[in-house]
This record gives sequence, structure tokens and C-alpha cells, in this order.
Amino acid sequence: MLRRHAAAVVVITAPGEPATGFTATSFTSVFLDPPLVSFCLAESASAWPAVEAADTVAVHVLGQEQERVARTFSTSGQWHP
Repeated sequence: MLRRHAAAVVVITAPGEPATGFTATSFTSVFLDPPLVSFCLAESASAWPAVEAADTVAVHVLGQEQERVARTFSTSGQWHP
């Protein structure tokens, strides 16, 4: 999967209700085995506290038909608990 990620849009989410996350434009595959990725998130971002506190995060690679999801998670404060 990571090998085929060239310029896809991804949403990074941290566990919780409601889902807390952000649309990442700075997502990079660092290593394939084991899978290791890199992404950047400003400490001033509304998703920062949840992502920083999480033991794990999920990476959702979006398709063209999921533009609405990408736009929703790119809205500051939209998913802040």
C-alpha cells in the first residue's frame, strides 16, 4: 500500500468520540517493512492535543469520491473534542 502512495490525500485520526483528526498534506512513507510513515501537524492545530496524546493513530488514504471527507477534516476545530 505505501509503495503505491504517490500523491493521495490522507486523513490522520486519533481514537475517540467524536473522531479527531486532520487532512494531511505532508504525509510520507519512510520505510516499508515495518511500515513507518511521517506526517507534520502544528502544535497550534485543533487536532494536536488528541494526536499528541494518542498511543496510535490511523491513516486513511482517500479516493476521489471522498473529497467531502477530506474537506471536513481540513476544517479547523471541526473534530476537536
